[in-house]
Amino acid sequence: MPLRLKKEISEEEFYGYFSNIKVSHQTLLCFSLKEDDKTLRKLWGHAYNNPGQCHTEILVLREIEEYLAANIPNTTKYSITWFLSYSPCRWCCDEITNFLMKSQTKIEFNIKAARPHYFDNDDNQKGLRMLKRLGVLIKMMEYSDYEECLYLFVDPCTKFISWPDLEMQSIANKTIFHHLLAQVYFILIISEIRVIRENSLQQISTYYVKRSMLDTGGETKEDNRLDNHLFSADDSSPVHTGSASDFESHVLIKKVPPEDPNKTPDKKYEFSDIRTPQKTRFPQRTRELGKEVKRKLF
Repeated sequence: MPLRLKKEISEEEFYGYFSNIKVSHQTLLCFSLKEDDKTLRKLWGHAYNNPGQCHTEILVLREIEEYLAANIPNTTKYSITWFLSYSPCRWCCDEITNFLMKSQTKIEFNIKAARPHYFDNDDNQKGLRMLKRLGVLIKMMEYSDYEECLYLFVDPCTKFISWPDLEMQSIANKTIFHHLLAQVYFILIISEIRVIRENSLQQISTYYVKRSMLDTGGETKEDNRLDNHLFSADDSSPVHTGSASDFESHVLIKKVPPEDPNKTPDKKYEFSDIRTPQKTRFPQRTRELGKEVKRKLF
């Protein structure tokens, strides 16, 4: 039977499935459910996966759901602890997520895995990150966790005997687990910073391009789009819409004395383009011009 309630496992099963230096083609899950701040387990047992039909995590979740539905919860919090020979896959992570989202009571979920299940798979990483965001405590088993599992599900009087390189393999699994999860968060942060930086550089470059075009009196396609957006072409308002050349011909040309075309222009009589921020130079006032002005005024 894939699932057995309130049944211990033998030492051979424990060391055969949870030894992290051996490869097993079947998953063993030891689970317990208890009320908060109480040591007595309300529901406990172990389960094996049914090859080709159902994963062991799904079998245990169904059993826990049936228990919670049949027993009216008299507490506000439950604690679920899993000891797994392999970490959950993406499909099982989705089922755990749905279980926690539908649960009406607060549940503290602890998952302790002996070996990683294809940590390099992107889907499995996404599933584990999803559980972490929901507050599920996930860790790779170490010496103290094996002792606890042996005490609870094998025999409390049996002493745990570690296999060779247990500590080294546990540290390696723990390092890989934290590195993969932390690496994904680091990549997300770097990508967000890169997007913000690119947007800032684009805004700065656009500003300086427009500024340089205004200083030189030129135009760009961006300037034309901006002008067309702000000022419509068919404006019927009585505002002056004359060009710069019209203004020069009607106003400035009357104040500038005619010049000899063969004469080299003097800097005093040079006029800069009105579209540039440079200061306009006017001709010096003479006594003759001053007398003419006085005669006209008086």
